[in-house]
Amino acid sequence: MTNDYITNKWSFTSFEKIIDDKNISNNEFSFKFYQTNLESNTKHFYSIYENNKVKLYFHGVCYDYKKFKIIDSTYSGFIIPNIHKKYYIKNSFIINKNLSKFLKKSKFSILILRPYPLKIFFNDLSLPHESNFKGIKENNGYIILKKNFFTELSYNQKREINLGLKNISKYNLVTEKSDNCLDILKKLLKMDLKKKIDIFYIEKIYENSQKGLYRIRILLNDDYIICVLIISVRPGISTQTFNYTSPDYKKDFINKGIHFLIINELFEKNIIDLFVFGDSIDNNDGMKSVTAFKQSFSKLSLLSLKIYHPLNIYGYLFIFLKYIRSLFKYD
Repeated sequence: MTNDYITNKWSFTSFEKIIDDKNISNNEFSFKFYQTNLESNTKHFYSIYENNKVKLYFHGVCYDYKKFKIIDSTYSGFIIPNIHKKYYIKNSFIINKNLSKFLKKSKFSILILRPYPLKIFFNDLSLPHESNFKGIKENNGYIILKKNFFTELSYNQKREINLGLKNISKYNLVTEKSDNCLDILKKLLKMDLKKKIDIFYIEKIYENSQKGLYRIRILLNDDYIICVLIISVRPGISTQTFNYTSPDYKKDFINKGIHFLIINELFEKNIIDLFVFGDSIDNNDGMKSVTAFKQSFSKLSLLSLKIYHPLNIYGYLFIFLKYIRSLFKYD
């Protein structure tokens, strides 16, 4: 084994330097990586592995959980240029090991790995190697839609969507391209919402929508907000970011109609191959954790593996406590 492989070649890098690497396919950049922070206190971690002309990258989000310092690479993780995938696959064991050492040196306790859904969907060859870390492993997954999903729906679901589309036509539709879009989004700050948002979140959503990273659909009855749906978009994949419907209009199936409009448009224009509705399968109750609304669109799941990889003594303590809690079904 040469010194090149023994030396830890991971170091810190930046969002801008990763974006500037022209060898990276757009499919490698997840919505988690590419979109500007939506929360002002979110901290991102960017690192690079260099060996001669080879460059590999790793991205995660950092946060503290009680006494533990976590780096969470869910929906992101390794970002590998296509020209270097064979190199990574051949040398993944030592590269992964050195990444663990680098993260440990950076004072992290736990690394959470959960692959980008698009890599799972296309069965990326590097995926088994990217997940080759020791620790607690949980079966997990996503509820998804594929093209022509409408044809697979039940008669009743199709009827509800069509009713929603009919009712949508009665009201004013605002999109990210509308001049008054940002002003209307700001009105959400004065509303009683289950998901708490702030002005930073609203402004970043709108800013990124102008770059094509979001689709925004707002339905108005005069000045009254009936429905707001915000969808994040990356090449090949899309997911729901924000969803609100006024309680006064839930029986009109407007939310179903507006979901169909935007998701079907993304499929029809071949912008996406996959729509991710959210987490769907876990160790405990599978689909029971998914809302009835999402299940009405699809019961199709994409299996995923979630790994908690300990990096130091505190990481092993975290793993031990998580295991004990799982025995009593606290998690």
